[in-house]
This record gives sequence, C-alpha cells and structure tokens, in this order.
Amino acid sequence: MIFDKEKPQKVEKKHIYINRFKPFIPFTKEQKQTANNVELAEFLCMRGEKLERAGREYKLIYTDGGGKHDSITMSGNRWFDHKAQTGGGAIKFMQYFYGMNF
Repeated sequence: MIFDKEKPQKVEKKHIYINRFKPFIPFTKEQKQTANNVELAEFLCMRGEKLERAGREYKLIYTDGGGKHDSITMSGNRWFDHKAQTGGGAIKFMQYFYGMNF
C-alpha cells in the first residue's frame, strides 16, 4: 500500500440554506402602525378566542398543558401577561402568543 505523504487538501464545506419560512414581505411604516393599532379584544373574538370582561380590560381565557389561564389582560391595542411580566402592542402579541413573525 502506498501512502501519499502530501498534506490532504482542504475540502470546502458548502452550506445549503433552506428557507423554511415564508418569503420576506416588506411592510411600509404605515402598514406596521395600522397592524399594531388593532383593537386586540375585537380581533381575538373574530379568531374565536374566549375573552372575559374585567372592568375596562379583557382577560384572555386559554388552556394549555398546565390548565386554564387568565393571566393575559388587554385594553385597546395593548396587552400584558401578568405571569410572564411582558406585554406590548398587537404585533408583539401575535408574535408572543401565536408564534408569528413578520
């Protein structure tokens, strides 16, 4: 058996990028503002979510592996998760609760 004493050549690694997400759609500043100003309670009712009135706010009633929860409150286009101590506007809610991105 004959061995080549030369240094082995470096093999160039090629990375293949697979876009698993939808293609990027550029939104205008006005479109982002319009989306972020959506009345959350009304929008979530249209999506079939269960809401409960609590004074001037609404509580989102949902269940997950840990049981029934009502720690997310909303008023207008603003929301707050009292358990996780986070909140924000309508776009951030969709990212946080539904795992959406844009």
